[in-house]
Order: sequence, then structure tokens, then C-alpha cells
Amino acid sequence: MWAHFLAHHSLARVEWSLENGPLDDPPGRLGFRSYELLLDPPAKRPAIQLAGRQVDAGQAVQITQTAAGTERRVGGVRVAPGLPGDLWIGLIDELAEAPSDLWLHRVESAQNHPTGVAHTPGAPLRMELLSAAGDEEFWLDDASRKTFRLNLARDVGARGRTLMSAAQNPAHVALDPFEVRLTRAWGDDGLFVVPSASERRATLSVPSDSPTGWADWGERLAKNTHQTGSPRNRLSVFLEAMQTGRADLFRWNRDRAWHALDLRPYHIRDFSAETFPEANLYEGTPHVNEPAEKRLGRSEMKARFPEYKEGLPEKGHGYNGFDAEHMALDDVYELYLLTGSWPALDALRSAGEAMLTWWEVREGGKSFSSRTFGWTLRALLQVHRATGDQRYLQAARRMVHREDGRRGKGAVKWLVKQKPDARHIADKEWDSPWMVAIAMRGLAAYHFETRDPIVPQMLEDLSIFCLSAHRDGVFMPDVPVDGSPIPVKDEEPLGTSLWVPGGLAAAAFVLDNHAGIDQVLTTYAKLYAHTDQPIALGGAGWPWWQSFRVSLRQRFGSADPRRIEAEVKRIRAERISKRAPAGTTKEPDRDR
Repeated sequence: MWAHFLAHHSLARVEWSLENGPLDDPPGRLGFRSYELLLDPPAKRPAIQLAGRQVDAGQAVQITQTAAGTERRVGGVRVAPGLPGDLWIGLIDELAEAPSDLWLHRVESAQNHPTGVAHTPGAPLRMELLSAAGDEEFWLDDASRKTFRLNLARDVGARGRTLMSAAQNPAHVALDPFEVRLTRAWGDDGLFVVPSASERRATLSVPSDSPTGWADWGERLAKNTHQTGSPRNRLSVFLEAMQTGRADLFRWNRDRAWHALDLRPYHIRDFSAETFPEANLYEGTPHVNEPAEKRLGRSEMKARFPEYKEGLPEKGHGYNGFDAEHMALDDVYELYLLTGSWPALDALRSAGEAMLTWWEVREGGKSFSSRTFGWTLRALLQVHRATGDQRYLQAARRMVHREDGRRGKGAVKWLVKQKPDARHIADKEWDSPWMVAIAMRGLAAYHFETRDPIVPQMLEDLSIFCLSAHRDGVFMPDVPVDGSPIPVKDEEPLGTSLWVPGGLAAAAFVLDNHAGIDQVLTTYAKLYAHTDQPIALGGAGWPWWQSFRVSLRQRFGSADPRRIEAEVKRIRAERISKRAPAGTTKEPDRDR
């Protein structure tokens, strides 16, 4: 158990983590029926404020929240549950000469059932962080934890009720999006779209009952322990909140990030990649294929505490793990950036130590694919920015220089050559523009941090690679590395295809050459008008298009593809007329 207290004036903010991640003698998956916090009341028979309801002194009170709803009992009698909301309670010693009271608010309890609060005269105040609920058994995976957040006030008198009410609806301080853009402090390359007034007012998809509590274990559609992925490919989870200033978007993303950083397997306490140079932490814990001596004691976990493990499932329904192919730390990194959360910083450190054990990162290693290079590079830089630890910047530099020496620099300028594969190109070695685009984002982030002179030529060559696969608004998914014709496949201008223009734009700002963006305006126009996944605030691919939209607005004053296309044609016509001999005309080049 770890606790962090932040006290200011009369209110203390408490983050209380139940953790299952020791380095030595690990217990493995642990189960338990309930988890409670006990506090001494200010008097034997205090007056009680129960979530705003006045209760006579001397009565036992209880509120329990489950997935089925809220139940209140006063003196053992069931009463109306009241309005839904977070749990809070105040205990007041009305006979004391000076203020003597205790107020406690369970942050996010309305979304985090089962939970409760109870008090019996003469007994401690009991905050049920996880309430015993029938035959239900809670459990923690190895290297996971659960963090409970509380607001606590003592001896504040009548102000306690006001403090508790304010704690349920805290003030949301929004930054001016224009000023955020000027800081160049957001995202991989510091580029940031300031949406129009109409875009900020648009209806965005925010779940009305977001399943972010213990019962659902994390983000929507991500409920399988050690199934890597989501929220992969979502570069910025707080982006729309920053661009609009909307409190509902901020809270949704904050809640999701809270549970992501808890339930991903980040937390092996005191693990250091330097102390354990032979370790290989895949998804935050030692890889199952490693021999027992390299598994930090994990090989013996099933035999530990058998009485507590009877009936526990082999696989849980927890949050996703992480690996080099799906290494997205954006939610945790941005939570730390915006709030200073200590659990977020702790998770970033743990994830960073795990990455330093990967073959993709080690000296003499090799990237498995262009996307593993890009995802891992971005995550290393985020951990470096948060911690200041130079090992992560050194690892990033090692990766960049190593892959630059191995990449293709001839007719086809691939980054990481792949073996023939029937799912891609069955009879030839290949690389994929959509994977290279992730690498370009990582390289842009690395260049933004280091200004390493090796990066511009890499980005120029990789831009050429991606543009070679562009066909009338669509990017072919795979490119042979031997210079042979690109196989024609049916590829919708959605999904992974939409990553490529964002990578081209990230490269354009490093190179100060935006010609590649203008060549793929047909892709932009198709997606801009798409009914299911438009390029719009809150859209599925919105974070990938930030650099692209900034380029268009800076150069053309607009992001409307019709206006931009007309402007591009005019510019091309001017360039051609200057090149053409007197008395001749030539049609502008078409987008390829």
C-alpha cells in the first residue's frame, strides 16, 4: 500500500494505492473480498451529514453503491437513495468548544462501484473503498494496482459541507487553446490546432455512463488482461479537452487515464533495468518464454498463497498490457503533465524501466518493424520529459542512429525491411507506409527534443517512400523494397491509411518543405467529407491530423479542402508558367 497526501488550507487530497508488484518473492494474482479505510470520529455520538442529509446523532448510517444502484440506511432502515453522485460524509462533535469534525469525500465513487461509507456510534468511520458484495471476489493482477482518491478535511466547522459539495464538482481551469499553441509544448512536435468556434461547440462522443470503475476495469472495449492494444494509435487522449476547454472531456479522459495507469502491468516496485541486465519485461512483467532465473521469481507465483487463489481465473478482465508494437503512454504522460499525479509519474518510471530491457532498445538490438521503432521512440521521449532521466534520451538516440545505418537508402528508402508474408506481400521483402508513418512521428518527436542533424535526411527519405504508395487519395498498404511494382490492393482511405498524411506533415515541419502534403490533398478531401469518420474534432483519427491541419492553415489560412485545392492549383500554375518557355502552355501536374 502506498499513500500520497497533498494538503492545502483545510482540505487534504489523498491518493491511496493498493499495489501488487513487489520485486522479490512476488505473490502473483491476489484475491480479496473487501478493502476498507478506518478513521477515528471526532466524538462518540457525532452529528452526521450523509451526502447532504442531516442525520440525528446516535444512529448507524450506511450508503452502499453497486452496479445496481445506491442504497441508504439510517438506523438500519432503508431510506430514499437521493440523487446519484460521489459519496461523502461529515461527522461533527456539536459539544466541543472549538470546531471538531471530520469530512470525507470518495472521489469518483459514483463510477467506481462497489463502494460505500458507514458509521456506527462508538466505532470508527468506515470508508469501504471496495465493499463486500455478495460472493464477488476482487483481485489484482501481478504488477497492477488500484488507486483510491479521497478528499479529507478536519476541524473546519460548518464550512465542511461547502468543501464536500465543491469537491464533487471541482473548478475546472481551462487553458486558452491559442496560448497552448504558442507554447509549442503539446504533442510530438509542438503543433496544435486551435479549432474554430463552431468546432468547439460541436457535439462530441462522450459516454454518459463511462465504464471506468473497478467493475469494468478500464477503457471501453479493452477488457482482456494481457491483450495488447487499445488505446493504441490514439496519440493524445486529452487533446480535445485542451482544444475546447470542456470540463466533461477532461474528466472523461482523466478517469480513463486513472484506470489505465493502475491496471496496466507497470508496477514492479524497485525494478531497475541496470540492476537486472538479463531481464526481459514484456507487458511490464518478465516474458513467459524466459528461463526461470530471468523471471524475477515469477515462475513460482502459482504456488504462492494457494488459499487466496482458489477459484481465481487464469486470465482476468483487466486493462491492456503494453509491448513494443503498441507502446502508447500518452494517456498517462498527459495526465502527469496536466495534474502532477504521482501515480502517473510512478507508472511512467516503471514503464520506462521495462522498455530499457527490450531487444528493440538495447545496445546491439534491432527494431522488429517500423511501427515498433516509432511507438517505442515516442514513449521513451515521453518518459524522459517526465522524469529527466538521460538514459531514455540516450536509448532514443541509440535507436535512431542504429536504424539509420540499417535502413534502405537506394531506390526504395524503407526503414525496417520485413520478410515475405502472405498477409502483406507473399513473395517479396517489404515495408508499410502506415508503419513508417508511426516512425516518422517518433522521429519528429526526437528531433523536436534533440535537433539531431541525422533526422532531416531520414524524414526526407521516408516521405519519398510513403508518397510512392499514394494512388488517387489512397495509400497502398505495402511497398516492395526491391523497387518492383507495388501490388494493387483494395485499401479504404480509413484506418491505418489515415496515419500516413500525419506522418508526412510531421516531417514537413522538420524539413520546412510541405510539397508532400499538397500531393495528398485528395486523401484529405475524402476523409474531410466522410460521414462515419470525418477529420473533425473528436473524430477517431483527429490526433493524427494535427500537424497536417496546422500546415494547411499556416499556408492557406484554411483547412477546407476545396479552398486549399484551388489555391494549390493556382500556385502550381504559377510555378509551371515560370518554368515554361515563352509561347508554350502546360497543364498542372495532377496529384499522384
